[in-house]
Amino acid sequence: MFRNTLIIIIFFLLFGCRTFPDYIRLVSQPPTMAPLSKPLAIVDRNNIFAKVGDDIIISAQKSRSSDLSLINYSWKVIERPNGSGSELANNDRSETSLKIDMAGQYKIELEVKNNSGADRSFVLISTNQNDLPTINFIALGDYGKGNDIQYALAKTMVNVCQQESCDFVIGLGDNIYPFGVESTKDSLFEKKFEEPFSEVAIPFYQVLGNHDNSGILKEGSGALNYRGDLQIAYSKRKKKSSFQFQLPARYYHFDTPLGNTKHPLIRFYALDSTVLTSPVGVEKSYRAKDYTSRQQSWLKQRINRSKAMWNIAYAHHPYRSNGEHGNAGNYEDLDLAKSNSPDGLQRALGVWWKGFIENNVCNNVDVLLAGHEHNLQYLESPNKCKSTELFVSGSGSNITPLKQNANNNLKWYEDKKPGFFFFSIKGNTAQVTSFVVEPDGSYSASKVTELRK
Repeated sequence: MFRNTLIIIIFFLLFGCRTFPDYIRLVSQPPTMAPLSKPLAIVDRNNIFAKVGDDIIISAQKSRSSDLSLINYSWKVIERPNGSGSELANNDRSETSLKIDMAGQYKIELEVKNNSGADRSFVLISTNQNDLPTINFIALGDYGKGNDIQYALAKTMVNVCQQESCDFVIGLGDNIYPFGVESTKDSLFEKKFEEPFSEVAIPFYQVLGNHDNSGILKEGSGALNYRGDLQIAYSKRKKKSSFQFQLPARYYHFDTPLGNTKHPLIRFYALDSTVLTSPVGVEKSYRAKDYTSRQQSWLKQRINRSKAMWNIAYAHHPYRSNGEHGNAGNYEDLDLAKSNSPDGLQRALGVWWKGFIENNVCNNVDVLLAGHEHNLQYLESPNKCKSTELFVSGSGSNITPLKQNANNNLKWYEDKKPGFFFFSIKGNTAQVTSFVVEPDGSYSASKVTELRK
């Protein structure tokens, strides 16, 4: 017992302590959802770009019913180009296909029925990509210093968004360095967010990082949770400098295009990794075991009910990284996370966060975005997470090089210049581009990858 306590104390001194009493509780967690009252019609792809001659396969196997009764499927083509003779391969199974025989638009309706009722979903197939909905967003974290790098990136964001049209920014945590804020009227909101990003006239949908929840012993110590809650309260203030600072809860989701909850293109899941990486949990609202269970239950419900073609999760702490912090489960390269180690130490090393990701996120979402590391990385996913693409984008105000002895395979990286990832998702295709700031203040773009559903 003494040995375990001594290990935690040493870890505090090296990396900072991460929890303190529950001074203020400003935000309640999102409520759980009510059980399904009728079947849910879910197709794997709502908007599809195709070429003449393609055989498009559409699956509704994720459709479900609340009472576990048998679901009946009914597919039909409700719109096709004049002169097209394309017909569905079958009309009453969970999967069907359509041969594209002419250029133009095809619209397919799926209806599912059971004893509780019915639900519909629609699929748009087009040979013209301009017919498909498009969402453009920037992924960037670790920006809240108000320094020259942050201002240079803000200028680049303005220029890119003037050319490409941006819908919003996905903010990956560490919004306010070094200790977060002390009140909803703290001047740091102005100095480290509102002023640097004043010309980036789009919302930032953010998560909290370890620096946002700090204040004792050292910067970035994490888990002084009331400070993170103050950022949430600031987000809800009517009197603030701009609409840009968006942080409605410690974890939340939203669908895009905004307002389209029936057939969204993307569903985003904003996750809170900070409590799950804290060595000690004494606050009633943020005791790690209960908090993990609540967030896990919430996430599973939202993923199960998603009708979006793309599902994207984001959090501050990375699952995999070749940066100085390393992989979840072995953060800071400390090989102490044995089964008999204290729970607090295992959380600090990312063991709990690793388990949360592998049990709830991996292969359930298409993309996982993270910050924390001050560089850009696009990593090869391990076998446990093979169907989820992994990105790290945390060079918002500082740059740190990758470790030379890191063992994750990298598909693309940038660790010498600040920058961000730009995602352009059109139907079933996602183009990912990096924009980095050059020493002379200009910026350059590089194609990172193309993802296809």
